[in-house]
Amino acid sequence: MDEYLKCLYCYIIDSHRADTLLHSLEYQVRSQSAFRAWERLEDELSQAQLTAVDEYMSEYAQLSGLEKDWIFQEGVALGRWLAQS
Repeated sequence: MDEYLKCLYCYIIDSHRADTLLHSLEYQVRSQSAFRAWERLEDELSQAQLTAVDEYMSEYAQLSGLEKDWIFQEGVALGRWLAQS
């Protein structure tokens, strides 16, 4: 991702997200639900199992990050194309 796109992406993720997504009711409900689900896992799984889940989640988060970066870049490319039309 070039510097301009990285700057725009960071603004959206770091600043704008706090003003919109984090205050949405759906986000708050899903966040609480995910937290409760993790607490249930902690109660049921052994430490070795929790470590395996944590490793999986870390790898999945990295993959998801790559996908989100790609979607963002494609969205910007589409926006540029539309602006030129």
